[in-house]
Amino acid sequence: MIRARERIFPQDAVTYGDYIYSGKETSIGTEIIQRGYEGEKTVISLLEDGKVISGKSVILSDEITSVYFDYKPESEGEKRMEVRISTLEDEEIKDNNRKLFFPECTRRREPGNDNLWNSFT
Repeated sequence: MIRARERIFPQDAVTYGDYIYSGKETSIGTEIIQRGYEGEKTVISLLEDGKVISGKSVILSDEITSVYFDYKPESEGEKRMEVRISTLEDEEIKDNNRKLFFPECTRRREPGNDNLWNSFT
């Protein structure tokens, strides 16, 4: 049986911490799962609101390639983010090369900025 060469993002492909704070760097990770592209070079990008904020050139490993980005949100609120993998020349399925996700970024609590914090100090 001949299998088609394909890359896919599983449903839970993007990982990040439970709390993302504006102005503080955090790590965003993804796993690229593919068949038939071992050793191929590609670019994986992290986008915020449709704009590329980081990109990494990687060589795809056997089946799973892990990639991590450093991300430092400038403001609070829900972010529209995407991980996108560049399309390879003979790739048959091209619609599965991106994953949208919507992390919530909050203001970091600092001692002195929170009334509850102040009541204990």
